Amino acid sequence: MLGMLRDYLKQRQPGGPPIPPFLKSAPARVLKVGVSALLASARYRPGFYAGELTLFTPASRDPSLPSPQVIWHRHALSVSVVPMAGDHLTMLSPDHADAAAGSLTRALKISTPASDRFRFSTALADA
Repeated sequence: MLGMLRDYLKQRQPGGPPIPPFLKSAPARVLKVGVSALLASARYRPGFYAGELTLFTPASRDPSLPSPQVIWHRHALSVSVVPMAGDHLTMLSPDHADAAAGSLTRALKISTPASDRFRFSTALADA
C-alpha cells in the first residue's frame, strides 16, 4: 500500500494540487493508516435509508466533483444538503465552529419532533 502511495505521488501532474506537507514528512505507519482509510472508503457500499438524509458539505467544494445529491440520492428517500463555511479540511475548524454548530442545531430542530427536543433538552439539563 505504501508503495502505491509513493508511486502516485511521483506520478502527479505538474500544476496539480500541492502535496500536503504532512504527507512529505509523515512516518510510514501514519501513511499506512491513511491509505487503509482511503481503501475502506472506496470499498464502502451504503445501503438504503428510508428517510431524509442531511449532508453537511463545504461551501468551497471542488467543482469537478459530482454534487452530493447525485451521489446520495439513490441511498435515501430524500436528500437535504446544508452548505458549511470553509472547505473539506476546514469546515469544522475553530474558525468555522460557531457556524458549523448553528447549521447542525438548525438541522436537528427541523428533523426532530418538538416532543423529542423537549426530552433531549431536559436530559441535558439534568446531566
